[in-house]
This record gives sequence, structure tokens and C-alpha cells, in this order.
Amino acid sequence: MLEKTTTKLCKCGKQKLKGRRKCKQCILKLEREKVKKIKRQIKKKEKSEVSIGTLDGLWRKAVKLVYGDTCEICGRSEYINIHHFFSRSNTRLRWFVPNGIVLCAKHHNFDHYISAHKAPAEFVDFIKRKRGDEWYHIILTKNQEQGQKVDKKRTREILLSVIQNASIK
Repeated sequence: MLEKTTTKLCKCGKQKLKGRRKCKQCILKLEREKVKKIKRQIKKKEKSEVSIGTLDGLWRKAVKLVYGDTCEICGRSEYINIHHFFSRSNTRLRWFVPNGIVLCAKHHNFDHYISAHKAPAEFVDFIKRKRGDEWYHIILTKNQEQGQKVDKKRTREILLSVIQNASIK
């Protein structure tokens, strides 16, 4: 009696390796794909070496050192927040130190007469008077700049420089 020999085939139609689910070519292809994936992950990590959280923390520290660590409206030093004059979603200005305004929680969110969020028109008038036309012109000009993608490493260097210079004074 003759025994039937069945050759097990891979999905690609080639003979599987003994004890494996795939043929040699498919295994090599999978290994190459894994290596490519790891290389992409390494490259991505190198590109985004400086995290957004790190830049946010440096920016807050720089704003406090440049503009003081008390509310720019009432002078209170408890429950301090740093408000973005132009939204955080505006990447050109997110970590631009003059875009930061030091406020207590009351004037950031809760006061109905002058608050960055509850009474924005009054707040804008106040901060423009306090910081002056030159500040307002600088921040508007920066906001209107076109195109450039934010270089996080360069931004970190700038923020560290601002912190170092403000700390020396």
C-alpha cells in the first residue's frame, strides 16, 4: 500500500518549512517588514525628541520669569495660570513667550467683568493697555507669519535661553 504524501503549502503557494506556518520567502519578507517598522519608529522618535509637554512647561516657566508670577490684572499670587492670548492650537504662537499672560484663576476663567474666557473683549482691552501697542504689534505680526513648521528643538533652545536670561536679571 502506498502512503499519500501531502506537501503543505504556504498562502503564496510555495512549500512551507518543516514545523513552520510559512515558506522561507514569506518568513524573510515578514522579518524585513518588522525591521522597516522598527526603523520608522526610531526615526519618528528622533524627529519628535522634544515633547509638547516639555515645551509647554518651559514656556510657562519663561512667561512667569518674564512677566512675573502674579496675576497681571490683580496682582494675586495664588492659583496662577498662564493664558495664551492667541489659542494654543495656533502653533506659530503656542510657545512664543509674549503670547503668554499670567493670570489668577479668577481672571482666567471666572470673573464676569474682566476674564480671558468670560469677558474676552474687556480682557483684550485691558491687556493691550497694560502691555502697550508695541507688544500688540509684535504678537499680531508673529501671528500673520506664513508657513514655517515649528522646530521643537530650536523652540526648546529659545525657551531655555529666555529662562536663563530672565533668571540672571
